[in-house]
Amino acid sequence: MAKKTTFNIDDFQSNWITDKIDEDAIHYLEGLGIWLCDRNVVFNQQDGKYETDEANQGRTGLNAVSTSQIRNLFSEVKRIELTVGEDENKWEAEKVAFLLLKPKVAYNTARQKNQNSKMKDFKKVFEKAHPYVKEIKHLKNFSNFIEGIVAYHKAYGGR
Repeated sequence: MAKKTTFNIDDFQSNWITDKIDEDAIHYLEGLGIWLCDRNVVFNQQDGKYETDEANQGRTGLNAVSTSQIRNLFSEVKRIELTVGEDENKWEAEKVAFLLLKPKVAYNTARQKNQNSKMKDFKKVFEKAHPYVKEIKHLKNFSNFIEGIVAYHKAYGGR
């Protein structure tokens, strides 16, 4: 029997933003995507993949984050990334828009009627990653990180 451990939202590593997205980041993003669907998630150490419990295959829980909540944020991050390109002057001009993402996520989290919403967990991860974006390379990694959340969330049944 493969050894399984549960997903830990606090396993975020800042180097995924400041350096590069690596295999550990991909595993984390997969677990987070499942977690935000409000499904039980375990890491199967034998095959190196996250899994959901059999009882909830294909269904999100009542506390799940909606795909549109994450995609709205991702759309703004992507807009900033595409506007900036490789131009440091444009990055300086777009920094305010990037900094304002933090209060937008806080507002969207506070709007949740369900006090157990996984949006709180998304906010927690977002607030861990956001401060590490200091230059264009970090912005690109951050964008890829958020895109990974969107992709895995949708892949595991996010609605």
